[in-house]
Amino acid sequence: MLKKQFTKYAKLALALMFCCVVLFENVYAQVSYDTTEVNYFEMHRQFRLEGSLAVGAGFKNLDLFQKYDGDLVTLSAGGGVGGKLSFGYYLTPQFNANIEFGPQYSLLSESLDNADGGFSRTFVLGTLRLMLPISNDASINIGGGIGSYMGGELDIDASKLYGGAHNIYEYKNAVGFHLLTEYEKFLEDGIWSFCIVLKYYNVTYDLDGVSSNGYSFPTEWLSEEVKNQIGELDGSGIDLYVSIIMHL
Repeated sequence: MLKKQFTKYAKLALALMFCCVVLFENVYAQVSYDTTEVNYFEMHRQFRLEGSLAVGAGFKNLDLFQKYDGDLVTLSAGGGVGGKLSFGYYLTPQFNANIEFGPQYSLLSESLDNADGGFSRTFVLGTLRLMLPISNDASINIGGGIGSYMGGELDIDASKLYGGAHNIYEYKNAVGFHLLTEYEKFLEDGIWSFCIVLKYYNVTYDLDGVSSNGYSFPTEWLSEEVKNQIGELDGSGIDLYVSIIMHL
C-alpha cells in the first residue's frame, strides 16, 4: 500500500489548486448567461494557453533514512509537486497539438530535522489531445505523447548525521512517454476553461555524475550497493493536475 505523507510544500500546492478552482467558479458564477444554445466545441479558435499545478506519486521508492523507531523515510524519482505551461494549436475544433514544459520536485516521504533529500527535474513534452464532448460546455479529453526529462538531480543531505555527507547525483537527460485523461469545462465566455488532469508517465534516469561535500568524482568509484540503488532511477508515476486554459 502506497504511503505518502505530503510536506508543507505539497499541502501548499494542493491549497493553491483548490483556490484556483474556487476562484474561477465564484467569479463566473456572479454573471448570468444563457448558454443553453451555445456549443463551445463549434467555436472557431486556433490556440490554447494552459497553466497548471500538480501533485503526484511515483511508483518506486528509494529507502534513504531509517528513524529510531525503525520506520523508513523514502523518496521517489516520480511524483512530487510541480507545474507546467503549455502552448497548443487546434488542428481541428476537437483535436490539438501541444508543447508543454515545467519543473517537478519530489520530496521525502517525511520531513526530518537532521537530514533532507529531494529529486528535481524539468521536462519538455509534446502532447496530442482529443476532446470528446459530453455536453455543450464540457468534455472528456484523452491524449498522450513523448518528451525529454532533463536536469535530473538527486540531492541527499545527511551532513548533520554522524559520518554522513551531502551527496548530489546528476542524471542524464531521458526520454519518456505519457498518457492522460482529462475533464474540461468551459466557462461562460468561451475563452476560459478549467481542467482536471490525470497523467501517467514512464521514464527512467541513468546516473551521469556524482559529488560529495562539493567534490566531484567518477561514478566508477561508487560501491556496487550504491550503484544498484541509485544508478538507475525509475521516474514513472501518476500526477494530478489542475489547469486554467485560455482559448484564442
